Amino acid sequence: MTPSPYDASPLRGPLEDLASAAAVRDWLVRHGYTHLLVNRREMARMASDYPVVPWKSPGGRRRFQELLNLTAPPVVLVGEVGIFALGVARADPGSAE
Repeated sequence: MTPSPYDASPLRGPLEDLASAAAVRDWLVRHGYTHLLVNRREMARMASDYPVVPWKSPGGRRRFQELLNLTAPPVVLVGEVGIFALGVARADPGSAE
């Protein structure tokens, strides 16, 4: 999901309305999302002028961080940009798969 800088993130509703990060992750997976791309530098740069952060309240911000913690480590991390797998099974590094 990539909203314009002028629109609230579609992730805002689940972060604000659902009770836990696991419920948010499950909601995303049920709606067909597999990964979450987070660009922390861009969020910080634009946050004061645009509704780009996906939370509205302290509780929503906490659930966002908990969602990232739940799906950590990111499958890709370059600088402050991370891609987090939501429902993709990860192979055990010691397995033959």
